[in-house]
Amino acid sequence: MRTYQLDNHERITVLYADPLYLDVEVEFPPGGSAPPRHVHPAQSVHFELLEGSMHLTVDNDETVVHAGGLIDIDAGVSHRLWNPDSGPARAIWRTTPAGRTEEWFETMSEMPRRHGRRDLAAYLVALNEYDDVYRYDLRPQLFAKWAISWMSPVFRLWVWARPTVL
Repeated sequence: MRTYQLDNHERITVLYADPLYLDVEVEFPPGGSAPPRHVHPAQSVHFELLEGSMHLTVDNDETVVHAGGLIDIDAGVSHRLWNPDSGPARAIWRTTPAGRTEEWFETMSEMPRRHGRRDLAAYLVALNEYDDVYRYDLRPQLFAKWAISWMSPVFRLWVWARPTVL
């Protein structure tokens, strides 16, 4: 099994992978903050919460889901999921179709860090490269897509030209 530490708030273990779907177990430690709203343009996601509780925003509706709860989010729907509570949370997460989701996880896991945070230049390059998997829900979307696409080559040169500090 492959495990990816995406950031301080998510650790993902791949349970099953094929082109049709990707199943992972995700662990959310306590005290997490809300991530940015985002969409998966061509994939739906399904969560089965095994332990703890999670805060969820879908479009503009926020709710709390407890152990045993199910979450279904269609492709292209703006959402965010986090655990601000005092106990850990754990879920099974299915992405359909799998697409390049595991590659995205691997890229995020291996991304250079500066002062404990993802390197911004490398992150913007990855956002452009994996926009079929993960996009910020920035409005207007057309401007956000243009800005990230325009900045990506500049940051790619910057990442290439400077030494990596881990």
